[in-house]
Parts: sequence; structure tokens; C-alpha cells
Amino acid sequence: MRLDYVKSASVGITAGKLRAVEVEMEYLPDCSKNAYKLRNGAVKKQVREWMDCLSFMVRSLVNGTGLEMKTPVKVRIDGIFKDKRSTPDIHNLLIVTCDSIQEALGINDQEYKTETGYPELGLDPMLIITIESGE
Repeated sequence: MRLDYVKSASVGITAGKLRAVEVEMEYLPDCSKNAYKLRNGAVKKQVREWMDCLSFMVRSLVNGTGLEMKTPVKVRIDGIFKDKRSTPDIHNLLIVTCDSIQEALGINDQEYKTETGYPELGLDPMLIITIESGE
């Protein structure tokens, strides 16, 4: 499995409790809901590798820290992109991201509250994915 899609990963503590994980992933334009599948309906190889990498990192962080994810799980996606022209609609990245997280947590993505942030401009394109346990 290629782990080079991951830029960094961390856990978050709120009010003295371990509550969230954050993974910074390389931005892959093909992860958009408009581009992630081939004509025959199969997921593109590079997208599947990206999804497997995100799933592995989330599972590793959650299991490694003993974090118990309760529903509804909050999933937030923020992004940094090179310029306005290369900036996608971040909402279009939710399907691939939530499917990867569902695989990692074993929690149906219907139990997720999703949120997208405002795109920022920077030199190193990436997605910042935050997964927070419900109350």
C-alpha cells in the first residue's frame, strides 16, 4: 500500500478527552465524485490506493489511541490548492472520503455529519480531513 499520499496525521483532545483524528492527504483531483470511477463503474486504481491509504491511517489512529467513535461522527474536509483555477468544489470530495472512513471505522456513512470548509490557496495542495466522535 502506498502511504505517500499522507502528509501528516494527528489526534485531537477537546475538554481533556481524546475526541478527533486529523489526516492531511495529498489532493488527488480524481477523488471528485465526477471523476473517481471508470466507464465500467470500477474505481480508478490511483483513487482506490488513496482511499486505502486514508482508511489505513484513520484505522491506525483510532485503534492506536483507543479512541471510541460514537455516532453521529462529524467529518470535515478543508483544502489547500495551488490557485483558484485548480480549486474544486470541496463538497464533491465527500463521497470518496466518507467511503474510506466508513471502511476504517465500520460505521455507516449515513451516521456522519459532513462539513466542508473554504478552500485556501498555497503551494502544497492537500486535503485536511478531520473526523470527530459524536457526544
